[in-house]
Amino acid sequence: MRYRSLAYRLQTATRSIVFTGDTAYSKNLVALATGADLFVCEIIDQPQYEANLLLAQQAKAQGRENSVAQHIVETHSNNADVGRMAAEAGVKTVVLSHLLPGSNRNVVAEYPDSSYIDGVRKTFQGQVIVGRDLMVL
Repeated sequence: MRYRSLAYRLQTATRSIVFTGDTAYSKNLVALATGADLFVCEIIDQPQYEANLLLAQQAKAQGRENSVAQHIVETHSNNADVGRMAAEAGVKTVVLSHLLPGSNRNVVAEYPDSSYIDGVRKTFQGQVIVGRDLMVL
């Protein structure tokens, strides 16, 4: 795939918001998000990312270059990537969305909001929010 992600910047006289979909670290995304008030970014929990990275390496060793695990590690931002992009772009607030492995009631005990937020805060000092449906910011 030539383009693996789309991102949009909405700029008004009083506010700027950058939305991105499935993506990994991107200098282009950092440039787009520079100085944004809100940076809405998807995230995969670091241990889940690492588990998929191992699966992708195993699949490659077996001759399967395009496994689902490979897709996941190439097109999802782990905690470190989100924090790094947000810090480099100098955004004010990060809103985490499209959480992997998820935030539904079945996995919330295993993956509380802190499992996403804490990893981002290692490199980003601004506000970090886990986005929820119908949330108003």
